[in-house]
Amino acid sequence: MTLQILDREKNKLYSDGNFWELSRKEENDCFYGVSFVSSIKFIEEKLLPFYQDIELILGLSDNGNNSIGQRMQELMDKRVSWVNYVENNLESEFAKRILDGSLRLRFTKDKLIHSKIYLMENKEQNTYQCFTGSMNLTETAVSKNFEQLIWDYRSKNDDLYQLYK
Repeated sequence: MTLQILDREKNKLYSDGNFWELSRKEENDCFYGVSFVSSIKFIEEKLLPFYQDIELILGLSDNGNNSIGQRMQELMDKRVSWVNYVENNLESEFAKRILDGSLRLRFTKDKLIHSKIYLMENKEQNTYQCFTGSMNLTETAVSKNFEQLIWDYRSKNDDLYQLYK
């Protein structure tokens, strides 16, 4: 794995960082992310067991091979497949969480999203963790690609939290 994570508080670089280990150092109940997510399986395995409330904004990726129109159609097809999955798997944790509102998926319509940001909150302790950088929420990005993230964690009273939120 070649994920580099810079701990801003300690000014320490984790040259072979483990996103899941660091992001779960505190018990957080909320996860907000802006990214391109590849699969229901990834959400079910990596997010649902650990967070009570999840909101993801899923955007278009522009890899140069497809026009924005083609990419938008791919995203719409994925959105339809997720709706079909929920309808056909009402007993799955993914479907239950969509239906009870504790998992919210939002999709961009016509804007290219390149930013990746992952904000986790602990409501009881009034703290947050935030990772920003190049990593998408995909298994390949988390475990195989060369990616870089900046990691902040503080009280939600901090001004930086307002920027992330």
